[in-house]
Amino acid sequence: MKELYFVHLFNDYSGSPRVLRDAIDCEHEHSDKKYLFTSGHEGFLTGASCNLKTVPYKRSSNKFIVLFHFMIAQLYTFFVLSFYLIKAKFKNKETHVVVNTILPFGAGLAGKFFATKVVWYVHELAIDPKPLDMLLKAVLHFAADEVLFVSQYVKSKYQNLSCKQTVILNGLRGDFPTKVDVDPEQKFNNKTILFVGSLKNYKGIHSFVKLAESLPHLKFVAALNCDTDEVTLLNNIPSNLALHVRPNSLETLYKDAMLLVNLSIPTEWVETFGLTIIEGFTFGCPAIIPPVGGPTEFTDTSNAIRVDSRDFQQLLTQVKYVTSDYDIWLNMFKSANSVAEGFTTKQFQRRVSPYFSIEKLGTLE
Repeated sequence: MKELYFVHLFNDYSGSPRVLRDAIDCEHEHSDKKYLFTSGHEGFLTGASCNLKTVPYKRSSNKFIVLFHFMIAQLYTFFVLSFYLIKAKFKNKETHVVVNTILPFGAGLAGKFFATKVVWYVHELAIDPKPLDMLLKAVLHFAADEVLFVSQYVKSKYQNLSCKQTVILNGLRGDFPTKVDVDPEQKFNNKTILFVGSLKNYKGIHSFVKLAESLPHLKFVAALNCDTDEVTLLNNIPSNLALHVRPNSLETLYKDAMLLVNLSIPTEWVETFGLTIIEGFTFGCPAIIPPVGGPTEFTDTSNAIRVDSRDFQQLLTQVKYVTSDYDIWLNMFKSANSVAEGFTTKQFQRRVSPYFSIEKLGTLE
């Protein structure tokens, strides 16, 4: 007599739908009692063990068109989800609505009016433009019975919430290997520095290109989440830098790399968790990370170095430090591996199962 409704606005291959998919997959037995509202795009939520309800949402380069589709998606979600919740209420069923990211506010309102409980799963700090961000957070304050945050840092940015709040750190995605055989000596000798992220200025891609130019004796690899034609926006790529657009095997790149760098510019973009760092740790890749945000919560000086990528000389110095001494690097390699052992998919699913498993609903009341 319980039903679960998951809502995620835009299905793609980014972090928030990946985390939701692994959470949904913590229990397959009652897939007929689980519903997923999301867009019809291909992404990590494709094929999830739920009854799929396709939300009419599209992306566009025109902001006004995006806003139009966004509002249509909210109206659709509110009315269709309300219909399902009301029907379940007439059957005396307990219904929980899980809203993934702060964007689907229509689902939150429907849940507030007609569901037994509304759980919000928050991954982001803010949404542009500011008026929209204010609206989304106002609905969150009004409608949420409980809020899950992906890090303490994100939680600290949502003030004055009267509902229950829980931090659940992400885990490795379900299709990612947990036991990896890596030869540390070979990995060190590869002398490969890896960047994983989108082709955005605030992600620090230009600092990465500059690093490659400054360290010609090292190899640099960028795994980019972008379209192929966008790569042409990068100019003067040095010969020791290889670009991979949405590579089929990210695991191979992690295995070859001796160091992972996250160069997000703290004043423009703060990492709310940093899943790629955990992925790199699985393959023994120590990391260069920003000095603020989610990554600081599961790393320390034994496996990561905090650098503001705007301080290029400091960045250059630290990369040289890690890559030039095998004993220093090996200690960081071992520590990174050890941290990754605490972030397996199964451990993550154990933490979220009270919210995503039909059998365990209500166990935290």
